[in-house]
Amino acid sequence: MVLTTTPSIEGKRITQYHGIVVGEAILGANVFRDFFAGITDVLGGRSGSYEKSLNEARETAMKELEDRARDAGANAVVGVDLDYEVIGKEGSMMMVSASGTAVTVE
Repeated sequence: MVLTTTPSIEGKRITQYHGIVVGEAILGANVFRDFFAGITDVLGGRSGSYEKSLNEARETAMKELEDRARDAGANAVVGVDLDYEVIGKEGSMMMVSASGTAVTVE
């Protein structure tokens, strides 16, 4: 399965459009992770715990996007867009959404 942010795939011809597909992942914030991230923010540097959570959420959203495209009969997704949002009471959850157009290419 080819996933790309571009509207086409170089050297491939889109022969069928299967519609828009979306994958989402929502992760709850962890109290201990928030505490240690706060220390990192105070001391400077990067928050490895948040980076790991974002990476996991992105991978989950992309996998869900790919699965939905495959279920629609596609072998590629073009125009992939990733969005990140903080949601929930007091921003207690993180959402990653991946969307694109499922297509068949040859």
